[in-house]
Amino acid sequence: MLDEKPLFLAEFGSDMTYVNMAQNLAREFCTLCGLSEEESKNYSTSVRELTINAIRHGNKLNSKKRVKVEFYQTSREVITFVQDEGEQRFNPYNYFAATGENALSDHGRGLIFVELYTPGWTYVWINPGNRFKIYREKPQASLLPNEGQLGQQGA
Repeated sequence: MLDEKPLFLAEFGSDMTYVNMAQNLAREFCTLCGLSEEESKNYSTSVRELTINAIRHGNKLNSKKRVKVEFYQTSREVITFVQDEGEQRFNPYNYFAATGENALSDHGRGLIFVELYTPGWTYVWINPGNRFKIYREKPQASLLPNEGQLGQQGA
């Protein structure tokens, strides 16, 4: 259950200078959750691409609009939400076919990385705002408390 507060939360204005911060935080989070170096790199690349999309496409580079990146872990998974304050609903399923005119487009490439590097993802329109959830199974070894232990340790 994700009724708990996130283990890590980053919230910032829509400025591309925050993209590396989100990716680095994701990589450290994955490492602490016990993911391998390659899994951490791939997962953090997905977080990076979703953060770019939130800033560039969701919030239209409007620095007054916020992007929120939340990191959770359960006993089985690492989970990250990337959310923007965009006023237009996004349809991620329109961007996965790299054929025809879309094959030459620079739009949708980030979602292809997410699909490639992250075993699971979902999308929700929260009106206003787009919210992506990515997740992957994690090994048993973790340096962070599991979701059920969070309240006991005051996190």
